[in-house]
Amino acid sequence: MNWIDLLKTIGPGILAVTPAAPFIPAVIAGVELAEELHGAGSGAQKKATAQKVALAVAQGVNAVKNEPLVNADQLAAVTGTAIDTVVGVVNLTQKAAA
Repeated sequence: MNWIDLLKTIGPGILAVTPAAPFIPAVIAGVELAEELHGAGSGAQKKATAQKVALAVAQGVNAVKNEPLVNADQLAAVTGTAIDTVVGVVNLTQKAAA
């Protein structure tokens, strides 16, 4: 199983209990985009790209709703923590399989 498949499997479960739950598809899309853009680049670069995508989606939803559905700063923090957690779980899983 590759990284993106693991993310799609593990990520929603981790984010489901956070305020970022409605933005799970945006976070996954952001990670996929980051992987495409940065390939084997730095993890920090990929994380920042994924957070920017999730934030852009949240800002769009807030604009359409004409009210703050989600706090952008909190979403960025939660998304960053979730990405770090998923990366940690994936690394743990890959090391256990080796």
